[in-house]
Amino acid sequence: MSAWTERILNEFTADLARLWIVADPDAVLLDEQLLSGLRERGFEVLRFEDSVAFRAEYEERYRAALDQGQAALSSALILHLRDANVSDLPWDYLCRARKLSLSLAELFPRLSYRVVRQLGGETLEPLFEAQARHAHQALGEAASKAFVLTHIFRLSPHSMTRLEDLWRELLRLHYRDVKLPSSLAQHVQHVLGEHSDFKGLPITALFAQKSLTLRVVQDAWRRFSRRLGELVSRAHRLDSARAESIEGALQGLLLSADEGLRKWVGRHYADLPSLPAARGPVMVHHVPRYLAMRREAGEEKLALVVFDGLAVDQWTQIRESVMDKSRRLVFDEDTCFAWLPSEVYRHRSQAGANRILWIVCSRSCWIMIFTST
Repeated sequence: MSAWTERILNEFTADLARLWIVADPDAVLLDEQLLSGLRERGFEVLRFEDSVAFRAEYEERYRAALDQGQAALSSALILHLRDANVSDLPWDYLCRARKLSLSLAELFPRLSYRVVRQLGGETLEPLFEAQARHAHQALGEAASKAFVLTHIFRLSPHSMTRLEDLWRELLRLHYRDVKLPSSLAQHVQHVLGEHSDFKGLPITALFAQKSLTLRVVQDAWRRFSRRLGELVSRAHRLDSARAESIEGALQGLLLSADEGLRKWVGRHYADLPSLPAARGPVMVHHVPRYLAMRREAGEEKLALVVFDGLAVDQWTQIRESVMDKSRRLVFDEDTCFAWLPSEVYRHRSQAGANRILWIVCSRSCWIMIFTST
């Protein structure tokens, strides 16, 4: 049993009283492990949320048993109140019950209550142990935030002095599926705001929102893929002598890009399908939903043109050729990720699965390119 669990459960001894009232404004007692420990000690927890409903259940199931000392009931009953004030409870409850207060302010006296109450229940146990080991005096709000970041999230904003440090910590945090509470994310923003390298970055949102961080990284990969396609397209147009002189460097760049993308996909690919498509499709199956949203927003004419098996550098040549012939055409380009393993048939079916189908026109046209290898 952990020190945290022991600290709370030791407050409850069934033979002290059969009826308990617990004022628990922070819902400390509603943790699954604590409830299980209470049941093992012979306690049953009844939540007080609606006075009429509670009175009906209490009178029907518990009152007679408590009055008559029936053994069939649990050894003791806990009336759980999500409030610090128990005076509003019925007088007969207050007279016969043993009263107990549980709050994060009492359990973490050396840390700021404003900071601790914003943390998730899964962090309270390690924080309680960290307080016992490392907090030797009462800490203010800023110091409490730094304490929690250091001992719970393993994050030290003062050690981040370069963009590489920031992105390493962001990806490490979100890879563990951990999200900073907004107050802690704001604290990181405040500390990093002293460095010119981080000016203009939405640091609070990046630490608090996994989807935004992944979107930024995805956008970086997508911009890189387009630029890489442009580079390969230009290389194909060089004469043989100049093309041969850069062939080794170009192949090295392509291999490096493939390896970097492979590693990134291994860590973050599972998050892609569930990301929102409001700003643009993240994956192929988002395309119908995104076009439907544009249709609902008032765009009456939409077309979807699918180029099957066309590489990005080949698309670059087609785009430039088309623009040379018609200066009125404007391309707003973006990219999205394919399903793994790559299945062209699946992409086709995902792209055409929506009944709000595409009206061929000249005003708004989507071009989808499937690359096969």
